[in-house]
Amino acid sequence: MNRGQYCRVSVALVLMACAALSPAASAQDTVRVVVGSASGLPGESVTLPLQYESDGASASVLLFDIVYDVAALDFESVEGGPILVAANKQIIFNEFEPGQITFLVLEISGKGTSAPLESGQLAELNLIISASATEGTVSNITTNVGENSAADPAAISLNLDFVDGSVVIETLPGEGEGEGEGEG
Repeated sequence: MNRGQYCRVSVALVLMACAALSPAASAQDTVRVVVGSASGLPGESVTLPLQYESDGASASVLLFDIVYDVAALDFESVEGGPILVAANKQIIFNEFEPGQITFLVLEISGKGTSAPLESGQLAELNLIISASATEGTVSNITTNVGENSAADPAAISLNLDFVDGSVVIETLPGEGEGEGEGEG
């Protein structure tokens, strides 16, 4: 088991233990991560917003993966959003294997607060469109269904839904189209 798998299993076990000791989430106790969409040319960097929607539930911890096509996109960086500061949270992320970024959102300041996240911008995901990406295609940004977790401040398990995003790889404008044709 590599370090990434070990960390993921450790966090998942902690969340499962908390959930086992707590009442189960009801059908309405659902939070959502929505990945935005972007477009750009091969070689360009694109930013996809990651929005968090509470729908009345109060998540304090999130664990999820984002999966993308490594033939079309390269991971660049992640920037935390304003709702993290408001809830005294941090976002930890790592690309344990190409094409899969694991995200963990939790309070690790040692202040002992368990403030829930409010709906808003969770983070920005920055990707680079590969220079060899096929122009005119769409690369979907998805998740590993069933491997996402969330818990409220009392460690009660919540349902975590995920809305996919995409990157549209634009076509480079033709060089010199219409110029010089038919000239001798």
